[in-house]
Amino acid sequence: MLPTKKSKKETDPRKLAVFLYGQSKIGKTTFLSGLFGGDVLFLDTEKGTKNIEVFSVQIETWSDFMEAAKELKKKDHPYKCVAVDTVDELREKCLSHVCQRLGIPDKTHPKFASRFGQGYALLNHEFSQGIKLLLSCDIGIFFVSHEKSQNYDQNGRVLKIDEKVDGPIYTRTVPSIGERQRLLISSFSDVILRAGIENHKRVLRALPTATVEAGDRTGVLPSVFNLCSEEYMNHFRQAFKSAQND
Repeated sequence: MLPTKKSKKETDPRKLAVFLYGQSKIGKTTFLSGLFGGDVLFLDTEKGTKNIEVFSVQIETWSDFMEAAKELKKKDHPYKCVAVDTVDELREKCLSHVCQRLGIPDKTHPKFASRFGQGYALLNHEFSQGIKLLLSCDIGIFFVSHEKSQNYDQNGRVLKIDEKVDGPIYTRTVPSIGERQRLLISSFSDVILRAGIENHKRVLRALPTATVEAGDRTGVLPSVFNLCSEEYMNHFRQAFKSAQND
């Protein structure tokens, strides 16, 4: 039962969960379409793949997403990666699903927040179960999100809009999905990439700064590199080859 050898760092991109976020129209979907020789399945929640040639499933409802995840779980498919584009809209579809279960039109209904916030509790549970189901599939996953600026106080607490505090306020760029869902996906992700413009170039940032959320548990990626699918894959090819030779 107990190990006799240390585990090795995972450097196979086909087994990684990646949280990719950035401003709209910067090229996130195009970047993803070039990975793994194009063998990427898009779970398209925003109809963002209609202008490119990709494998795509239109996700109109939360049930659509769950059915797609169950099909991927069967492993009878040719895809090397799946991209949820975007998880922001996926959350909204999960929210609609929860409201239907509660028999209410939307989250503004008093029933949503009653009983100690039962609507939010159901949303967090349903979304978590769906994400965990997808993560249990033997396939690489990209969770795609837009970005937003978030203000914090000196203790790291997220500030509400127009909230006044004593002391300094810090601003950071983070994925724009709801806070609970952002933290959930971040906790499961091996890599968090921010697509943005730095020094007049479209780049991916893999390491965090005081103002940008990012991270790379693999230790394979440089802090910043071009927003290019081939460059991204090359970093892992080199590391994977080295790992196989160890």
